[in-house]
Amino acid sequence: LILSFGSPFHQSAGGSAWFNMERIGGTSFVNSVQAEFSRKEILKCVSEALHVFKVDPGQVYWMGFSQGAVIALSVLLTAPEQAAGVVAITGQILPETRAMMASAERLKGKPILLLHGLQDPVYPISVGRAASVLLASLPIALEYHIIAGMEHILTQECLDRARQWLSTRLDVQGIIGLPDQADYPIRLGGVHLKVREL
Repeated sequence: LILSFGSPFHQSAGGSAWFNMERIGGTSFVNSVQAEFSRKEILKCVSEALHVFKVDPGQVYWMGFSQGAVIALSVLLTAPEQAAGVVAITGQILPETRAMMASAERLKGKPILLLHGLQDPVYPISVGRAASVLLASLPIALEYHIIAGMEHILTQECLDRARQWLSTRLDVQGIIGLPDQADYPIRLGGVHLKVREL
């Protein structure tokens, strides 16, 4: 079961965001009020989804890119019971998240895959290294990779690493691993949509 959530804040370019960035004196800052709103909202949405689909939160892995990685890390570090582990791709750990971090006992053994692009202009590699240093100081199972040539995009190497990491964790949990890439073309035969409420 894969759930993908849309971010709640609209941007002027027609996109959306988990939080907006504010520029003060040439420096960009995260709107921490919006980031905290998004953290609480995604926790509420996922909790409702797990109830509807009857899923054990101990078998749920969060994955996020950029701002999604920021939110995924904030969820694991503040509410570790809501995630089995996290794949965080080119994000950061906010100061507000550090202030609300769960105890070491609650975080113990939680697996995190942290991937960061060496040439990322949005979240520079220094941000990824700072996140890795903080996470390495916690009793979690951290795997950290710097991907050369990766800017602020999802590359095939990045996705392959995430896929392999998730597949290994799902197999350890006794869940059928992710399938290998099909050697035949996949076609959509139909869609069955259940609507609880219009």
